[in-house]
Parts: sequence; C-alpha cells; structure tokens
Amino acid sequence: DGTDINALVRSHNRKVIALADDFCKVHLFQFPCCKPKAPSHKYSAHSSHVTNVSFLHRDSHLVSTGGKDTSIMQWRLVEKTSLASSDSLSLNLSLGAGEGLPHRAAAPPPPPPPQTAATP
Repeated sequence: DGTDINALVRSHNRKVIALADDFCKVHLFQFPCCKPKAPSHKYSAHSSHVTNVSFLHRDSHLVSTGGKDTSIMQWRLVEKTSLASSDSLSLNLSLGAGEGLPHRAAAPPPPPPPQTAATP
C-alpha cells in the first residue's frame, strides 16, 4: 500500500514511542523524538509485517501483533540507566531479551473419528 509504518503508540509515562512496521520490526524511540532519522532500537520476532503495538497500563510490557504470521508477542520493557560524559542521567529503553515469544491461539481439536457399530 506504499506505507512502511503500520502503527505508532506513546507510552503512558510519555518516555518512549513504539512503532510497528512492514519489515517485521518493532522500533522503540525515546520521547520526545523531534528530529528526522532519530536513533531507535529495532527488535525482530515476527515473520511477517507487524500490524499493531500497544503498551500495557503500567508500561511494563508492550504487545505487538503480526500480520500473516498471526502471532501476538509480549515484550518486557527494560529501563537501563547509565551516566553520560556530562554526569547527567540518560535512559536507554529496550525490550527485554527472550520476551518476544509467540503466543498463538490454540487450534481447535480435530473432530473425533467416525463411530463404527459392531455387528454380532
């Protein structure tokens, strides 16, 4: 359809923006993000385009949904702190490793085999 971005959401605490794209990626940007080509963290877990992203109420996790792979991924948000050269505190927001595991709806069980009647 000519677009690369499928969804964008800001966290409730207004520290980060999550983006879903057509290239199987979830991006995290620090908020505010006001310059073109701003740096982001990119995460892969989907095997198809990512259709949507949403933060849980307390911003502890991010949920992403896939297109053709029909998967739902839950990501833990990890806030890392480090001292910058100016001794000010900077935030490095990332998605926790190992959290992007697929949660697929279970397929319905197969129908029972046809019953055969025994004849005496």
